[in-house]
Amino acid sequence: MKRFLNILVIVCLIIAFTVSCEEFKSIISPDGDYIYFVTNNKATINKYKGNDTLIDIPKTINGFNVTSIGAFAFQGCTNINSITIPDSVTAIKTQAFYNCKNLTSITIGNKVTYIGKRSFLGCESLTSIIFPDSVTCIGNGAFDGCNNLKSVAIGNNVTFIGNDAFLRCNSLTSIKVGNSVTFIGDQAFYECTSLTSITIPNSVISIGKRAFFGCNSLTSISIGNNVTSIADLSFDGCSSLTSITIPNSVTSIGDLSFGRCSSLTSIIIPKSITSIGFCSFLECISLTSITIPNSVTSIGDYAFDIIEDYDFTRFSKLTSIDVEAGNTNYESINGVLFNKDKTRLITYPAGNGNTSYTIPNSVNCIESRAFTSCTNLTSITISDSVTLIGNYTFSKCGNLTNITIPNSVTSIGNYAFSYCENFTSITIPDSVIYLGERAFWGCTNLTNIYCEAASKPDGWKDNWQDNCNASVEWGFSGD
Repeated sequence: MKRFLNILVIVCLIIAFTVSCEEFKSIISPDGDYIYFVTNNKATINKYKGNDTLIDIPKTINGFNVTSIGAFAFQGCTNINSITIPDSVTAIKTQAFYNCKNLTSITIGNKVTYIGKRSFLGCESLTSIIFPDSVTCIGNGAFDGCNNLKSVAIGNNVTFIGNDAFLRCNSLTSIKVGNSVTFIGDQAFYECTSLTSITIPNSVISIGKRAFFGCNSLTSISIGNNVTSIADLSFDGCSSLTSITIPNSVTSIGDLSFGRCSSLTSIIIPKSITSIGFCSFLECISLTSITIPNSVTSIGDYAFDIIEDYDFTRFSKLTSIDVEAGNTNYESINGVLFNKDKTRLITYPAGNGNTSYTIPNSVNCIESRAFTSCTNLTSITISDSVTLIGNYTFSKCGNLTNITIPNSVTSIGNYAFSYCENFTSITIPDSVIYLGERAFWGCTNLTNIYCEAASKPDGWKDNWQDNCNASVEWGFSGD
């Protein structure tokens, strides 16, 4: 009896497997245009074999409702100009219309809920698309490289816009984001260079990294009131953006979030913000002032810096970095940013119009790039409390004529005085045990470097004097 039952089970499994195989077997449609398979009495189009330019996908094939456009089904069908997807279809699978280069229009049926990954990748002739309200998800890379796509209307039930969804759709001028979207993925609108404005609805809680990177025609953007963070590089390179309001829901501004927003003239940082990332406002040369609220506990390196190239035609207009009273981590004195106990000078705003500055006696560290591109300064007095001068600290201070390094200083960073073109001489005290790479690079008028040390200290980099033709006098005593 037991043996009989075992045999019966095996026979049943064979029958089930045979039925399953039959169910998933590829079938050719009566007209020969489609290869499809059937599961649960529903047809999925697996491959298009026809040559028509205008495609009206049938609702049924051989009595089976067509509910899905399978992966790669129309891939590379370059003869197709127009496609209509019937209301019976609920899903468009991965790369279904990949590289249909001559596809100019598509009508999506009212039952489609899912547009798969890279489904229209490389459809470079597609000019517009309207998503029905049935669509809930736009997959990763769905319209990547559709570089003639000019307008998009995202339905009101879409909750997810995937990574790279509209990557490099560089003709896209307008997009309507539906009010159910909660997630905008990484690089979703990366280098959509014709996009001029966008409204992010209140439903959105997350904007991915590089979401609007390089959208250099974007002049205005409205961010909804439920976004909690602005991710790294979100708006980097949006060089036409003039203003932006960050809602009170946001708690962090990521690295390079607004980097290279060179037309940005004003921004209000709300009191909900606790952290400002690395280079977050890098190269925002039109920004005139900024106020750090008392909620901020961390500011990343080079947050308000000028980019590290050697373009001397670009000057910052930032005159003041103010800190709200009550901040327990940062302090501002006359627009200069310090840590709370004023032992670290973090940033001297490069647009400050003063020609001279004295570093307070409380400071023991001048942070990297603290005075980079401060072209208005002709003289700086470094207090004898300072022990460390960071990398690029006085780089590109092109009008600085001289500076006295006190004998309290023990470390001078890489490129610390690079491109200080009006330097003619400088004295390095014997207290300096570390001197970084190319410290005087590009100091074209520097003729004499007086070193109090008898010979090069072991801690000095071998290339500390690269690209500087000044003569060096060792053992200088000031006589």
